[in-house]
Amino acid sequence: MICPGHGPILRTNWKKYVETSKQYAEEAMKRPTIPQVFIPYVSAYHKTGLIAEKIAEGIKLSGEIDVEVLDVEHACLGEVDEKIGRSSGVIVGSPTINQNILLPIYKLFAVINPLRDKGKLAAAFGSYGWSGENRDMIETNLRNLKLNIFDEGIFVKFTPDAEDEQKCIDYGKAFGEELLKSGD
Repeated sequence: MICPGHGPILRTNWKKYVETSKQYAEEAMKRPTIPQVFIPYVSAYHKTGLIAEKIAEGIKLSGEIDVEVLDVEHACLGEVDEKIGRSSGVIVGSPTINQNILLPIYKLFAVINPLRDKGKLAAAFGSYGWSGENRDMIETNLRNLKLNIFDEGIFVKFTPDAEDEQKCIDYGKAFGEELLKSGD
């Protein structure tokens, strides 16, 4: 009999459930052979979304890295958790609205596991109109969750122009190069 502190008491077939749990754990711990970068973001007017796309473009220029960009506003938290768990690096983006980041990003922070994700390369990005608190809020949360902050994040005032877009591509390329270097 197995009597955990939470969940059901397993009186029969407990070996089956222990084995199933072991298989799930082994599957969850498998790391992909190619580094993966997950870029979750929220974008009120697609300005932060454009930054995300340009960062991803730069990462792809740095070498063999899989990149997934996802607007997490309507994403299932379980899906976000799974993507973070499988990633080698995470770059989180949000605009500043009312001197704050948006709720879906706070929810994302809730699924970053400081034990599982400790030391992963991470960064922040976003757009802002006046105040730009998003930088400190995102980076502070990532740091508190034990992720390894890459350089200063990239933040753009209002709409990214061609020069800003190139800076985002360059930033993504530098992030990808650091990820590949740290994976050696």
